Amino acid sequence: MACRCYSRIRCLFEAVPLRLKIMGMVVGTALLIAVLTAFQVRRAMTDEIFRQLRERSCSTALEFASRAPEYVLVNDIFGLTRLFKDAVSNRRDLRYAFMISPKGEVVAHSFSGGFPMELLSVESPNPSEEVGGAARVVTDEGVVWDCSAQVMRGMLGRVRVGISTERAQRTIDSLVRSMIFTIGVVAMAGLLFSALLTWFLTRPIAQLAQAAARIRRGDYDIHLESCSTDEIGSLVAAFNDMAVQLAEAERVRQEREALRKEYLRKIIEVQEEERRRVARELHDQVAQALVALRLDLKLIENAKDPKVLSQRIQRLRQTIAYEMEAIHELALALRPPVLDDMGLLAALEHYVKEYSARYDFSIDFLAFGLEEVRLESYIETAVYRIVQEALANIARHAQAENATIILELVDGTELRGVIHDDGQGFDVSKRGVTQMGLYGMEERVHLLGGKISIDSRPGEGTVISFSIPVGDRGGGHGEDHDSHSG
Repeated sequence: MACRCYSRIRCLFEAVPLRLKIMGMVVGTALLIAVLTAFQVRRAMTDEIFRQLRERSCSTALEFASRAPEYVLVNDIFGLTRLFKDAVSNRRDLRYAFMISPKGEVVAHSFSGGFPMELLSVESPNPSEEVGGAARVVTDEGVVWDCSAQVMRGMLGRVRVGISTERAQRTIDSLVRSMIFTIGVVAMAGLLFSALLTWFLTRPIAQLAQAAARIRRGDYDIHLESCSTDEIGSLVAAFNDMAVQLAEAERVRQEREALRKEYLRKIIEVQEEERRRVARELHDQVAQALVALRLDLKLIENAKDPKVLSQRIQRLRQTIAYEMEAIHELALALRPPVLDDMGLLAALEHYVKEYSARYDFSIDFLAFGLEEVRLESYIETAVYRIVQEALANIARHAQAENATIILELVDGTELRGVIHDDGQGFDVSKRGVTQMGLYGMEERVHLLGGKISIDSRPGEGTVISFSIPVGDRGGGHGEDHDSHSG
């Protein structure tokens, strides 16, 4: 139950706007400090003033006790009464003064309308001492500090006086009212100050919230202005940097998405072109060859002369051999069987040798750690296609005289490759959708969870380096797009 109440209170507090929270904390703290200060000041002043009134009541009682004998000894009760009344009239806080005999009878007093007998019931804290101490007496006119003093060591009686706290209480109340007024003024000033402070604090936060909403909608063209150098200013600067990076990331994403779509389109076009080429090969060559074989078989069937029969059988053998070679070349163009039979190293050595002879430029192929190793089929296919595409780009665009291919298996867990040529190079930052071969290589490497780097400058050749994990992999094998036909 307590946890539920706490959660509800916390939710209510968190629902309050930040501006009201800050203003409430500032004003609430100021009011709390002011109220506690006023309470402490009032209590301290009351204690101090009451202490002074107690001391004054005792000093006044001693004064009257020292003067009373000169009236009592000559039996001048009227003069003593006049002394008491004049003192009450002239001394602002003196409420009353009277003298009682040792028998407890009132000798003289300052009251005009009769002596209030209930005062006789008030006992001094220390009646046996010369000054009995002050007792707090509550009357209709407020609190009075009553103090008694012995007259001639009690032989003539005691004098008692009462000092009223009414004027002191009014002074304290006036001071408290002034403090309350000051607290109100301070609270209003604190409210205005906190409102100004929260405006300065929450304005950039509100701008950040609005900018974040725009970014969530995909609008990255945002730049917030801030002249502050504090934490808020740092936050605004970091937000601007984030917006710039998000805009750049979105631009790169859109470019890569456009490249991906173009790459897929090219793959489909190449696949369809490959199918058309294979269909033409099958129709133009294999189908015609089968028709020719059928005619030759018919001629053999009708031949009577053994010499003619022998010639036609020989021609049939040549036709079959030629067509078998053509079909073999067509199969090699689609996928070299040496890649499946003997592995990546043998397939690349064979391909590099043929490609170098076909395009008449020198290719150095170096391999380390792959002599007795067979990698996963999808990895060997991907690396074979990467080298294929790289050599095709060199032959078409680089105008290079020399190329170097280096493959190295590191610790049995990572395959690293470098393909370098001394051709004319290009500006990597300006490559576009026309250079789909490079994008295809990047896609193959990324699908295998690897990394690839393409470094080139105009006139300085090109270096393509990649690394592919070949150990146990948690992801899938990726998808092999055999878009290159050899």
